[in-house]
Amino acid sequence: MKGRSKNSLIAPNLSTTTIELREASLLPCGSADGLFTVLYAFENEGVGEISNATVHAFSAMALERVESGYRLYWAIYVAPVSRLTPVYMAAIDPFRRFLVYPSILRRLHEGWIKKFPTDSAHRPLVP
Repeated sequence: MKGRSKNSLIAPNLSTTTIELREASLLPCGSADGLFTVLYAFENEGVGEISNATVHAFSAMALERVESGYRLYWAIYVAPVSRLTPVYMAAIDPFRRFLVYPSILRRLHEGWIKKFPTDSAHRPLVP
């Protein structure tokens, strides 16, 4: 990929995602998921990629069953593609932390509650 540092820590991208991962994915590898491109999506985990003139980034999510329900692990990995990447990331940091990420997590939570409603004691409302 043009401009990418040779020493960047890069998660598997579309060209190196294994055939097994691509074939087992619940969403087609390479399909759009918001701003990201799906690398793979399973029932409890998924990885998406975005690459532009400023960053090459990956969003990784994993859902784990715990005693009280589920726990979501979410990470954004960013690899610089130019000398402007650190400046750009620093400039948008407050926007990401206080607007973008909370909005994404709120949407995920609302979607979860809509799909899996619970009572006030957080017990599932299933017949």
